[in-house]
Amino acid sequence: MIQHRLSAAFLLLPLILAGPAAAQSDDAVYDRVEQLHGNADAFDTAWDKLTEAMGDGDAAGVAALGEYPLRVNANGESYDIRDAKDMRKHFDALVPETIRDAVANQEYSSIFVNSDGVMLADGAVWMGAVCDNDDCSKTHWAITSINANETAAEPASAQQDAPPYIGSWDCGVGVFTFTETTYDSGSESQPIRKIEKEDGNYILSFDNNYQIALSSVTATSLQWLSMESGDMFDCKRVNP
Repeated sequence: MIQHRLSAAFLLLPLILAGPAAAQSDDAVYDRVEQLHGNADAFDTAWDKLTEAMGDGDAAGVAALGEYPLRVNANGESYDIRDAKDMRKHFDALVPETIRDAVANQEYSSIFVNSDGVMLADGAVWMGAVCDNDDCSKTHWAITSINANETAAEPASAQQDAPPYIGSWDCGVGVFTFTETTYDSGSESQPIRKIEKEDGNYILSFDNNYQIALSSVTATSLQWLSMESGDMFDCKRVNP
């Protein structure tokens, strides 16, 4: 049986909704997985199994790769899937064809890797290296969350209310400045091409597939994340 809660309390950070990361090589992805999590060969095996199972609509194959209880955001709600049997039973309702196709068509070179795990298909699926013993010297790769809730992206010009991140922010490495249509890192000003918003968190897209995420945005602070490098900074608003 599925246990569920309203999704508003459990939506994943917006970086899972971001578009494809900038181009990188397969070797670079493999090396980053190995550096941050280890057991990269096992990740490659799990990734192959997952993309194949999603492409085939193989509920059992996908369910076998889950780490349970598994958080799944779908249908405007958030579910805790208890076990593989539960996942198989509700697979069609929880993982729509659009998500299956997105994962099945994932390019290895566009995988996003950070310390939390590996993001597939613009955040539809997260995988992680799960510890098999106390010191984590042995791990296995598994699906750790699925986000099938769709959030429509709208162009920057379509935003009606001024976003709360507008202004200047001291991020430690420099002062970053945002207007409604531009972002200035201190070295150059770039036009914002697209804004995606979810629960007060934002993805900003620029030319050449460059993207940044702004999360935990308040009147005085925010977190800045590069979708390309994984660099993250805690920023404080600069008083006008």
